[in-house]
Amino acid sequence: MRIAFLFDWHCNMQRPHHWVIQAVKHGHEADVYTPGRFRWRRLQVPYEYASRVFIISPSIVESILIRLWGLMGCRDSVWSRSRNQRRYKVWEAMWNGESKEKYDAVIYCGRVHCAARRKNRTVPLVYDCMDEWDGFSGAHPRTLEFEDSLAKVADIIWAVTPYLAERLSNKHGTEKCHIVPNGCDYDHFFRKAKDEMHPLTWKQGTPIVGYAGNVSTWFDWEAVTAMATSRPDAIIWIIGSCHTQVPRNLPRNIVLEGFVPYEKLPAYYAGFDVSIIPFRGDLLLKGVSPIKLYEYLAAGKPVACSQMPDAVHLAERGVVEVATSPEQFAHICSGLIDQADDKALIEKRQHLARTHSWTARWEMCESLIRGPNACRADCGGKNS
Repeated sequence: MRIAFLFDWHCNMQRPHHWVIQAVKHGHEADVYTPGRFRWRRLQVPYEYASRVFIISPSIVESILIRLWGLMGCRDSVWSRSRNQRRYKVWEAMWNGESKEKYDAVIYCGRVHCAARRKNRTVPLVYDCMDEWDGFSGAHPRTLEFEDSLAKVADIIWAVTPYLAERLSNKHGTEKCHIVPNGCDYDHFFRKAKDEMHPLTWKQGTPIVGYAGNVSTWFDWEAVTAMATSRPDAIIWIIGSCHTQVPRNLPRNIVLEGFVPYEKLPAYYAGFDVSIIPFRGDLLLKGVSPIKLYEYLAAGKPVACSQMPDAVHLAERGVVEVATSPEQFAHICSGLIDQADDKALIEKRQHLARTHSWTARWEMCESLIRGPNACRADCGGKNS
């Protein structure tokens, strides 16, 4: 198959990147259409993972104006809206079969920034709903309206959690909505975490509680602080870019590492005794399927996690434990430190991660794309 993926390639390694990698591994041609980014921004994921990457770039003047507008604290502007609309025209041409490049399927991943339209259904269109977009701070007031416009014209919807699947099914029908949780690159985290020397050796003998991922408004600093206070002998190692204000006067045993490339994460995981996912926000948590949950398990690490669907489903003592308060988070972490090196539990964690690989997830998705109802019988007909 020839498949077009529509998403921002220039962000951190995320679910859509893994879809592209799996499609190529399974013998398909996977082209990516991505918005352009400023030239001074570092490329975090190499283009070589895809068959081809097409960049829809704004003009130099437009880029500067959008950048200045963002520095002034304004998330929306005439220039960013016009850029989004121009981008969507390119993408709409693909799922309407009007572009020069012809595809067997078009997969749209991520947030929807303006109303989507569709003239015909000659090409199957998949909407991959990765998050509860309305739960993020600074979300556009019409976020759900834009998303509904795409879900309405899509032939298939992949929803990352049962909550998102139910919400979209109620509006757009159960026959085209499917639950597709996140997964992990098992070999990447199992082999490297096992074989590579981790960069935290200078703290051997000190318990390390680790987190890897973006730090934003959903990050539960209260839970992290409670852990650090209850275990002053441990180091709380926070890895990832920070997109929110860090509280003042954090305990001294909290270390902020900053961004670490995806290829180096397994070596860091090897140094963790306990891994954590401290998130907050009821609406956001309902739509979260954390990739890092499966990556931690592939590295053999126990997970202390906030109450979210995947964690509750996989909850098992010594493997994945769920906290409902900062105090409970601290208590769970303290207990997991003592079980970190239990060989039977390590094997159980890794076995669990192996059953949730991206390969298994993609095979499910590919069967949905090839399914008899992928592109409906009204091909060539008009639609909104």
